[in-house]
Amino acid sequence: MVKIVVLRQINTGIKGLRILLFLPFALILTLVCAQTELEKSGDLIAYQEIHHPVVGQKGMVVAQNQKAAEIGALILKQGGNAVDAAVGIGFSLAVTLPQAGNIGGGGFMLVHMAQSKETIAIDYYGETPGKIARYEADPHKRDQQFSYQNIAIPGTVAGLWAAHQHFGKLPWHVLLAPAIALAKDGMVLTHEGAHVINQRKAILSKNLEARKIFFKQNGESYRMGEIFTQPDLAQSLMQIQAQGANAFYHGELAKRFIQGIQQKGGTLSLADLAHYRVKIQKPIWFNYRGYHIASMPPPAGGIVLAAIMNLLEQFPIRKLGSNTASSIHLLAEILKLGHYDFHWVGGSSQWKTPSKGIMSKDYAKKRAQWIKQKHLISQKQVESKTPMHYEDTDTTHYSVADKAGNVVSNTYTLSASFGAHVVAPQTGILLNNSLRNLMNRQTHPVRKKSRAPLPYKRISSTITPVIVFKKGKPWLVSGTLGGTHIMGIMAQLLSNVIDHRFNIAEATMRPRIHQLYTDTPLKLEYAISEDVIPILAKKGHLVKRSYTMGSTQSIVLEKDYFYGAADSRRPNAAAISVDAVS
Repeated sequence: MVKIVVLRQINTGIKGLRILLFLPFALILTLVCAQTELEKSGDLIAYQEIHHPVVGQKGMVVAQNQKAAEIGALILKQGGNAVDAAVGIGFSLAVTLPQAGNIGGGGFMLVHMAQSKETIAIDYYGETPGKIARYEADPHKRDQQFSYQNIAIPGTVAGLWAAHQHFGKLPWHVLLAPAIALAKDGMVLTHEGAHVINQRKAILSKNLEARKIFFKQNGESYRMGEIFTQPDLAQSLMQIQAQGANAFYHGELAKRFIQGIQQKGGTLSLADLAHYRVKIQKPIWFNYRGYHIASMPPPAGGIVLAAIMNLLEQFPIRKLGSNTASSIHLLAEILKLGHYDFHWVGGSSQWKTPSKGIMSKDYAKKRAQWIKQKHLISQKQVESKTPMHYEDTDTTHYSVADKAGNVVSNTYTLSASFGAHVVAPQTGILLNNSLRNLMNRQTHPVRKKSRAPLPYKRISSTITPVIVFKKGKPWLVSGTLGGTHIMGIMAQLLSNVIDHRFNIAEATMRPRIHQLYTDTPLKLEYAISEDVIPILAKKGHLVKRSYTMGSTQSIVLEKDYFYGAADSRRPNAAAISVDAVS
């Protein structure tokens, strides 16, 4: 049929023949140009990438738990701003994601308010108690990381309260209502929820209070689809709802909280709670290939991420390709240097982190010269240069963006999954085990000083939320869980979006690597091709396969659209558009 049409057109004359002959070439030229434009823009409609984000126009919430994400999106729909949604999500995750969501832990939050063009960093991470000397003197307490002895002063309630007091729009009590209802009336346990709790059954069951909450009276585990209630936690949340942060740090809840901990041998005191202060400060800022990026200052890991990105900037990452042997080798070498820099990150007020030196572009240029494709960097090289010369676990993250352009990037944690695996009696509050992060037994001289366990010292953390700005406005909001993996994961996400120009969902799902120090293996997620392993081994890497790394929750704001990407490495994570909320 096609041949007949062509023959008829040929018979119409020479002009028709010329048009016909030109058409295939025109079509090819059009496709080539279109492909070039797609490569430049990371087009979402062309389907050249496997993964695609959730798209909305009225706001977006991305969190590790779908129910909490839905609550955040509903708050936005009801007229709340990004900070209101962040508060509601934070308290809801304490109910729906007990292994990481919390009011007994701490974290770091970045907030950008569109109208005032203000970007701030809220440090509400754990702080050492006043009697930390007892912890230092007793090796038994240091070694019992899952106990009442390893609890840092919790900062979550103070942090969420401070964010709301500065930037919130809806009444405080409205924001806690969903979490209270979930704890009091119960929630339907998901497959992931049942699995995670049961996985920790042996450790959680050792603590009477935790056993009462997470398992049935006969000791059996809850199953998927069953109703899971937390009445003590509901009561605690109701007091915080009525009295704000004062309830947790000074009120009757505070007294019950501390009394229960001290009865179990913990050293945390009412004086410690009263002493705690949220630190509201400026973010650290750095540039990567023309993008202006905000992250958390020390004791968080933002300056190390900056150092890693400064090193990456010295190399043609896009030309090397995504997850090729060459790009993996390069990133692994850079991560070694970055993790060495983390030795210098410590908590105030007893330690001054050399932030300017670590973030120096000149510092990065000098060290980039050590990185070669044919062999590994040596420990001697790693330790030969100090940033001082350039001075002038389980965690969860969620991102929120509202229609007005306000954004929140928040990461908080109990330190380990389920923290210390103990609950403050009659409160339902799982407690952190953040004192394990005190590196008082480290032999490295810098790290030994930066992590020394001193009274009321802010504990250092790898947590690294980010907001990337484009033309002065938030463009990418992201963060991840992952302990020592966090800074490397964030570097890979940023590079995937900026260097390789993947859409945010594709950038999120790309396989990841992890490298610590010069004497540790290079870990690859299973999705990375086997073909690169012998090439990496020839360069000197000891390659090991790894379970999935991290769980980034990200939003891209482009023109009038919000693109949300929840990381499927953690089941039940969700990106919820406000447009989809009924």
